Amino acid sequence: MNNLDGGTLAYFAIVILFGGGFAVTGFYVLFYSMRKYFTQQQKKRTFVQDFATIVDKKKELRKQNRGRGRMLMYQPIFEYLVKGKQYRLTGYFPNSNDWSSSVPKNGEKRVIWINPNDPNDAFVEEPTTEAVLVIVIGLVFSIIGLLILFFTLYNYKPAKNNDLTTNEQSGIANYSEFAIVQKS
Repeated sequence: MNNLDGGTLAYFAIVILFGGGFAVTGFYVLFYSMRKYFTQQQKKRTFVQDFATIVDKKKELRKQNRGRGRMLMYQPIFEYLVKGKQYRLTGYFPNSNDWSSSVPKNGEKRVIWINPNDPNDAFVEEPTTEAVLVIVIGLVFSIIGLLILFFTLYNYKPAKNNDLTTNEQSGIANYSEFAIVQKS
C-alpha cells in the first residue's frame, strides 16, 4: 500500500469507517443483548417465578430521532406479593406509544422473576422473540460490516509501479532534469 494516491486513501477511509461502523454497532448490540439475555437466564436459576399485575403506568416523553419532536412512552408499574408484603417494580415496554397496540393496560398480568433473598430484586420476563430478534439484528450488522471490510481489502489490487517516482505519479515534475535558460 505504499503507492496509494489521495483518492484511494479517501476511498479506504470511507469504506473502513462505513464497514467498521456497521461492525462496531453490530458487535455492541450483539454483546449487550446477549449479556442481558444470559444474565436473565442465569438469574432464573435462583429466582422464583411469579406473576405481577400492572397497577399503573408512568408516562414519559422521549426524544425522537435526532431530537425532532417527542414521543409519549409508557412504563408499566407492576405490583407483586411476597410473603404477604406488596412490592412495586417499574417495567419497560418497548414501542409502547399511543399508536401501538402494546400500551400496557391496568390489570394485565406478566411473568416476573423475584430474588427470594431480596424481593426488591426482580425483573419482568421479556418475550424471547424480542430478545432473539435483537441478537439477530446485532449479528446481521456485524456480518455486513465485516463483509464490507473483507471484500474491499480482498479486492484491492495495488497499481503497477512502472518505474515512476512518487513525485511523477502525483504529477509533480522533477525540475532538476531541465536546464534553465536565461536571456542575455
